[in-house]
Order: sequence, then structure tokens, then C-alpha cells
Amino acid sequence: MKKRFFGTVHGHETLIRHDSWTTVSVEYFYNLYECEDGKRTFEAFRGRCYYDKDPDNANFSMMAQISAWIHGGDLPKTINTLNNSTN
Repeated sequence: MKKRFFGTVHGHETLIRHDSWTTVSVEYFYNLYECEDGKRTFEAFRGRCYYDKDPDNANFSMMAQISAWIHGGDLPKTINTLNNSTN
């Protein structure tokens, strides 16, 4: 079954470093797809970015937004598609 690329979203999670008990913000990236039968799915990138403090625009609700989109909700707020790219 073919799946159509819908866009890339990114969100943050908090990670606790147990060696020093400090927290860092981790930015994750996900590709969104829509299948021919209308089913929606996503795939996580292997790479991620680490920040010593939370960025001003950190979005910690990304997995909830992806889950809502899969079940028919609105697109996540941090989606990057070919239609809204700046290149």
C-alpha cells in the first residue's frame, strides 16, 4: 500500500540525566503519512537534538497532537510541509 508524505513535525521531551540529576530538553522529529485507504501513521527519526535548557518555543505536547491527528484531528502545530517551506 502506498503512503503519501504529509509533513514533518517536531516536539520536545524532558530527559533526566541520572548521573547529575539535571534535566535537558530533547527535540524529536516525526514524519507524518497518509495511506491510500485514509489511515494515518507516523515514523520517528533516529536523530534528535539536545538542549541544556528548554527553548522558548518548546512544544511538549507533540505525541498527543500526533495521536489526535491519527484519529482524525487537526494537524500538529509544528508541521513543516513542502507547501510552507521557505526555500
